[in-house]
Order: sequence, then structure tokens, then C-alpha cells
Amino acid sequence: MPAHSRFMAQRLADAAIAAGAILSCGGLFYIDITNPRGVMDGIGYSAVVALTNRFGKRAMIVCAIVTTVLTFAGAVLGPDAGVSVAGMWANRAFALASIWVVALIMQSHMELESRIQTSEATLQRHKTALAGMMRECLLTDISLDCRLESICRIGAQALDCSFAIIGLRNRDDRSTTVLQAWHKVAAPNLPVAGTVLEADPQHKMRLQNELTVAIDDTEQAPGEAIVQRLARCYGVRATLSSEAFQDATQSGVIIFAKHVPYRWNEEETAFARAVANLVALQLSSQKSADTLAALDLTDDGIYTEDRNGSVQYANQAAKRLAGQGPEGSIFPRPAIPLLTEHDEHAVRLGGRDLEIRRSRLATGGLIARLIDVTDRNSADAERLRLESRLKQAAKLEAIGQLASGVAHDFNNILGAITGFAVLIAQDSVPGSENHEFAQRILSASRRGKEMVEQIMTFAETREVSHGVVNLGRAVEICGDFLGPGMRPGTKLEIQAPSAVLLVRGNEIQVGQMITNLATNARDALDGRGSVEIDARIARSDEIERLRKFSNAPTERLIGEPRPNLSYALLTVRDTGHGMAPETLDRMFEPFFSTKGRLRGTGLGLAVVHGVIRSHGGFCHVRSEMGSGTSFDIFLPLIEEGMAAATMPVTGEGWRVLIVDDETEMADMLSIVLERLGFATVAVQSPFPALAAIEEDPDAFDALLTDQQMPLMSGMELIQEAKRVAPCLRAVLCTGNLAEMTEAQALAGGADAVLYKPVDIQAIAQALRPRPGSQ
Repeated sequence: MPAHSRFMAQRLADAAIAAGAILSCGGLFYIDITNPRGVMDGIGYSAVVALTNRFGKRAMIVCAIVTTVLTFAGAVLGPDAGVSVAGMWANRAFALASIWVVALIMQSHMELESRIQTSEATLQRHKTALAGMMRECLLTDISLDCRLESICRIGAQALDCSFAIIGLRNRDDRSTTVLQAWHKVAAPNLPVAGTVLEADPQHKMRLQNELTVAIDDTEQAPGEAIVQRLARCYGVRATLSSEAFQDATQSGVIIFAKHVPYRWNEEETAFARAVANLVALQLSSQKSADTLAALDLTDDGIYTEDRNGSVQYANQAAKRLAGQGPEGSIFPRPAIPLLTEHDEHAVRLGGRDLEIRRSRLATGGLIARLIDVTDRNSADAERLRLESRLKQAAKLEAIGQLASGVAHDFNNILGAITGFAVLIAQDSVPGSENHEFAQRILSASRRGKEMVEQIMTFAETREVSHGVVNLGRAVEICGDFLGPGMRPGTKLEIQAPSAVLLVRGNEIQVGQMITNLATNARDALDGRGSVEIDARIARSDEIERLRKFSNAPTERLIGEPRPNLSYALLTVRDTGHGMAPETLDRMFEPFFSTKGRLRGTGLGLAVVHGVIRSHGGFCHVRSEMGSGTSFDIFLPLIEEGMAAATMPVTGEGWRVLIVDDETEMADMLSIVLERLGFATVAVQSPFPALAAIEEDPDAFDALLTDQQMPLMSGMELIQEAKRVAPCLRAVLCTGNLAEMTEAQALAGGADAVLYKPVDIQAIAQALRPRPGSQ
């Protein structure tokens, strides 16, 4: 039915009932005054009063008064007949009581209906307000401050309050910080966001016990002095406060206030409680969002599963570490189910090493923490490698200490043997028996020298002198030396370069490197196959390709090419069984050998690596199981002009003072240098040598001295001699520098440092160098 029709029907019904009430009163009054006493006596008026409640309390009271008057009037105007007068008044008294009892009952009914209607309207208003708050709170694209401001505004409007604030209790438990506020009318003295309010202990205790506290008049609030002081400050007379729990350690509060005293009802108290719960939900939700945002910033992956194994949450790190499948992310799961409260497993996913730590949740699911330990494992592996290198260094140090202890004496012995063998060879007829014996002594001496050089160089107990090395000649010499040692069924092929390949280095070390590589290649043949050694100038495209090289399973690059350098290329290849990738990774590791304890020491390739490094070169290794191995050694080339240093040197009367506490060594040096044209004087102690220099500083052109001598070392002698004769050339010739490096010796005054046993031409070159050779 249309609204207008319903309104007209309501009007017609009201008019009909009003007319009926008036006619009823008139009819009842007429009956009352026309019949004898006892027939009517005012009975029936109460029904008319009941009819008028439709028109409100006032109309009903007016009707009650009118019917009361009519009841009295009927007693006066009625005929004098019927029951006694006393009986009549008894009847009329009952009628009057009925009228007013019905009026009071109907009045109570109307008041109850009014309260119910008011309560329903209030509840509907509160329901609408809560729905509005929920809509605002569900808008995740707005900030927490905006959502709290909406809660304050909508709640205050629903309660018809002057302002509302939401605060969070501080950790000191003695103050509250306002998070958000809303004011119906702006005022400068009202609290705003950020205001710190003093907490009332009594009011706080009431809130924690009752959850919601209503104060109808703050001036009448007993025992809450701080509340009264704050209320006067802000012009507040009535407050409604409710506790909002954020978590077990911190809570908030929402306060609605009016500027006039007000009696809060139960619906309003319940509404405040509901709003407080919504505020607590917002604060907890924001805290959870902040926690999840913080989890997204961690490097550890975190995800949760329900009891059915479905992932409920995963942070960004977990999604990043997870694998990708046709249906989305695949999170790593150990093969073993979680049987205890906690467990820990190591898994590998997508080339990364992961640790997964799982814990059981109360809901039956689990929470897992993924830790990417790839870098840590790499660091651990590197640490283990460093520890291994330190252990090897300790071994090398032990070798070095042992070598240092015997090198000096052993080298003096070798030096004397070599020197005198040279004299015998020079004085004997070539092809004679004595000449052959001298050559054998020299060969054995050279091998002894090579052994000492290898141990000293590998142990890095001293620096070695570098000169000009003809790489092609070194290959030919090693080929002559290695050829007789090849087993039946194996072949050694030497391809000497057509051009002269000059590199700066130590001839003994370069020869040892070639020997070690060729020996390893020979041992890899197992009695069948070939070893090839060749040397040539490296092409620029080969160098450029290796600059861009990255390790492959069958290749390794040790060191790297330096720009603007030309290189000589030494290649040693074999047709043996090759090396596995794990062997390639360890091939230069000291004491690592695949030959067994009885056939190899594990030092051969370690020495090769040391020689390459000390000569400024690099190495490219290719090896595949069943296809053999190839070592390409790149050594920097030098200018051909430097080869002039290798030309023989003669003394031409150059005066040399020789100082060595070993008589045989001193005599040998004196004899061989005199044969080269030097004029020599040999002494066995530094003191007569120093005295001779002090007596005549110009008596000698050069000083050749040993290092380790009684009472005064060679370096001390050089320094004292240089003080007297600054132009004197000083050459230190020793078996071991002990606690001093070659650079320190040169800085301390020595013009050259040689190591015993040394070639006589090297001594001559050091004593009387050619112009431009240094």
C-alpha cells in the first residue's frame, strides 16, 4: 500500500476512535442520569479512558478527568430511586478507582513503549555507527591514523558527544599518549594526536576491572583527582571510557566526553565497549602488519602451513627462495615429516644451500624458517681451505727451517766441489778420463744445486736471483735429460722454437718446472703414449681469449694475463688418462698426489705453481678423462737487448777482495776469478779484510763476501767497508740469507746478492757488470 494511503487510513481510524470515545462518554452519561441508583453509577468510563491511550498521555489524562467529572455529575443529576445513597457512592468510588487505575496502567504502558522505541532507535543508531566504522576500517589503503580518526568521529556523533580521543598507555604506566582525536567544535586547549595525558591510577584500576567506566558528572567522581583536574582543564563534565587491549603488555583506551553532565545508559556503555574492541583490533592488526612488514625485510624465509600442508603465509624471502612449479611457488620440505616439536634439516633448492627449521603450531600446522647458508657454506669451505693452506704453510715452514739449517754448509761444500771440478775440466784434455770425471762431478753438483734450489724456493725461505733465460734452450736441455728416462712404449717429442724466446727468470727454476711437468706427464701414460713439449710465442688472440675465460669442468686458469705484455708459451701435453674435475681443483695443492705414497710426494705441481707465480706468468690447464692433459704455461717475454747480460765477462785486472771463512771456498773463488782476468786477494776473516780497506780505500774495486761468518756477518762487513770506501762494489755470496731478504740486503748496502753454489760467470757479472745490464 502506498505511504499516502496508509497515512489516510491511519487518520480515518484515529477520527473513528475519537468519535467513538466521545459518543461512548455521552451515551454512558445519559444512561447514568436516566436510570435509578445502582444501575450505572459511572461503571464503563474506564474503557473509554483505555481507548484514548492511542492519542497519547495528555489526551488520556484529559479523558480520565472528564469521566471523573461525569461520574460525580451523574450522582447529582440521577433520579432518587434504586439502591441506597451509600451503595451508590460505593459503586461510584469503584468506578473512579477503575478510571485512574486504567489511566496509570496505560501511562506506564506508554512510557515502556517509549523507552523500547528509544532503545531500539539508539541500538539502530549504534549499529549503523559500528557498520560505518567497519567500512572505514576495512579500507586497507588508508592509514591507521585515518581509520582511528573515523572511529572517533563516528562514535562521538553516535553518542552525541563533544569530542572523543584514542590513547595508548606508555611503558612507564603513568601516562597515556593520544593517538587520534576528534572534536565537534575545534578549540585550542583540547587534546590532539601526540598529546601526553597524565594517567589516574584509580581510574585505570577501575577500567582494568570493569573494562568500561561511565562518569555522569566528573565533579562528583570520588577519588579520581587527576580525572577531575583534566576534566576542568578541557571543560568536560561527563565521560565514557573503555579499555582497548592491544596485547598482553600494552593497552589503549577510548574516551567519549560531553561538556554537560549526562546519565549514560546501558546501550551507550555497550556501544563504547564494542568501539573499544574495534580499536584494539585495529591496533593489533597494525602491529601484525608491522611485524609482517619487518619479516619481509629479513633475509631468512618464513612460512606457515596448516595441518593439511597448505601454505598460509610466506614472507618475501621465502617466496624468493621457493622454487617455481606449474601451480605456483614450491616451498622446500624435508622428506621426513615433523614428528617432534622442533626439527632442523639441510636441503638444496635451485642451486642454493638451505637450512630449514620447523616448529609445531598449536593449531596443528607448522612454522618454518628458511636460512640461505650458501654464502656461509662457501665461507666455511674457504675457511677450511685457508686452514689447509695454513697447515701446508706450517709444513713449508718446517721444511724451510730444516733447509736453512743445512743450506749454508751444504752450498759451501757444493760451491767448492763445483769450482775445483771446473778447474780440473779446464786443465784436462777434452775426452780424457780426468775430463770425463770432472764433467760427472759437475753434473752431480748441478743436480745437488737444483735440489737445494727446489726445496728453498718451494719453502719460500729466500728470494732467488732472476736473469735472462732462453726458454727454447731450457726445453732442449730438459729433453736431453728426460729422454733416457722414458719407459718402453712411450715417446718424448721436443719441438724447439725457431726463434729465440727470452724470458726473465731463474734458469734452474724454469728447468725444474719443465722437468716436473714432463715427469708427471710421463707417469700419466702408464707405459703407453707420448709426451710433447714445445715452446713458441703466444698469439694475441690466445691471450685475449684467456682474459675472458671462465672455469669449465675440463679447464682451469691459474693466474690471469696482464695487459700490454707479450708472452712465451710453453706447452707440455700427454696422451694419458686425464684428470677428473675434482683432481683439477686440487692439482696444485701441496702434498696432494694421485700416485700413492710410494710414487709421489705431492710437491711437483706445487713447485710448478710457485715458479709460475714468481715469474709473473699464468697457466691454462685442459684435461678430460680418457683424452690426456695439456699444460699451457705463459711467461712474459723480455727485450732481446737484455740478452747481452749473458755474454761472458772478463776481469781485465779488476781488483777483488774475497772473504769466506771456508778455506776451500775462498781458494776456489780466487783461482777461478784469476783465470777470468781478475786480480784477487782471499782472506778467511772479515777483520783483516776491513783492515786492508781502511788502510787503502782505493786498493780494491770489488768486495766478494760470505754472509755467515764468526763474529761479523757479511752484511756488517759490507756496511763498514762502504763507510770507508763508498765506491767499493760489494757482492754478497751466501748459501742462505737467514733472517734477511734479498731486497733488505740490497737496501742495506749490497750491490748484488748471489746464492751458493753459483755459476762463475754469474759471479763475474755481479763483480763487474756490463753497462746497462742491471
